[in-house]
Amino acid sequence: MPYANQIQLIADYIPEATNAEEIAAIGRILDNVSAFVDSYCKRPFGFFNPSPASVSMIRVRGEGMNYLRLPVHVFGTISEIDSKAWSEYSAYLYESEKNGWLYFESEEFGNEDGFSAFGCRRFTENRIYKIKARWGYAATPLPISEAVRLIVTRIWSTQRGTIGQTTAEGFIQERLIPAAAKDLLKNFIRREFEI
Repeated sequence: MPYANQIQLIADYIPEATNAEEIAAIGRILDNVSAFVDSYCKRPFGFFNPSPASVSMIRVRGEGMNYLRLPVHVFGTISEIDSKAWSEYSAYLYESEKNGWLYFESEEFGNEDGFSAFGCRRFTENRIYKIKARWGYAATPLPISEAVRLIVTRIWSTQRGTIGQTTAEGFIQERLIPAAAKDLLKNFIRREFEI
């Protein structure tokens, strides 16, 4: 599924494309650019598509810290941890809206010995935690959609005539990815600390 709506793309950026052949060509470019964005961001194919409406379980390894790093998921959809309902842990844990990771509420929770339902104030190192949630995005992020539209428009414009930057030697230097699209994509490139 492409990361931008083809009808909106044509209406907003390429209104001169009116015949069926041009519209079909734009659709093929859109599909290819969406796949390119996955590769550019070092993500699996379809990563930025909306997540399924149902929850699924993944396994996450604890690192001995007071947080558990989770992959991208729809905020607020965690329903189970280790086969127990989220409500059993909500007094001890909170989900960060900023990065989606799970954190212990504070150093002062649990019984008088400082232990929680997990046995301590940290997620045990190398222990596997089973988490159920909606993994992925609720909807394709708007910056991804806009970057795809910009790149498709650049490719379409290039087919219609030469655009680019002229070097000192008089050559045209093509830029497939417009600078604005690169700026939009930079926050979605997979970082090495991500799961």
